[in-house]
Amino acid sequence: MEDRVLIRPATAQDAKAVAEFNVIADEGLPLIYWGQEAPAGVDPLEYGASLAARPEYKNGFSNSDIAEIDGEVVGGACSYAVGPHRAGQDYMAPFHRLKSLFSGAWYLDFISVLPEARGQGVATLLIDAAAKRGARAGVGTLCLLMLDTNTAAHRAYQRAGFKIAARETLPQDRPWPPPEVQEVIAFSRKI
Repeated sequence: MEDRVLIRPATAQDAKAVAEFNVIADEGLPLIYWGQEAPAGVDPLEYGASLAARPEYKNGFSNSDIAEIDGEVVGGACSYAVGPHRAGQDYMAPFHRLKSLFSGAWYLDFISVLPEARGQGVATLLIDAAAKRGARAGVGTLCLLMLDTNTAAHRAYQRAGFKIAARETLPQDRPWPPPEVQEVIAFSRKI
């Protein structure tokens, strides 16, 4: 089935899809940020898409790859080099602390595949595309963060060669993620 899948660099025309895949992968978190930043009356997803259309936006098209099957967009991923990272003090502090462990690594910020395209090798090809981006940048490690409740992704990452590098317990009093999520898990693998 993988022979029907095309992985290509995203373009500015893919910005809305990039934003949508970011929202899906991060279980709604970008909508919180974009909703706080968007001008009054602007839909948070539309605002996120406008950001994703900018080449300098970290989670935008210039750092993303798109997956297509038979010409239909079915997935996307965003990856980039992790720079020095300072842990914040808010409910996102566990994420920041884990990300700070990977300064100099290649970070798979998000990956998402539409339900109807799962099980066809799309995620594996998107992970490979992120690894190739990292290799071109001269980076030797690919890393990512995920929520402990996403067991399907956990298995997929392990099949793709990722190992658990660290875990952080999330504070109970937080606006995101949902209360059933207890931990954020850091995975890494060699490129």
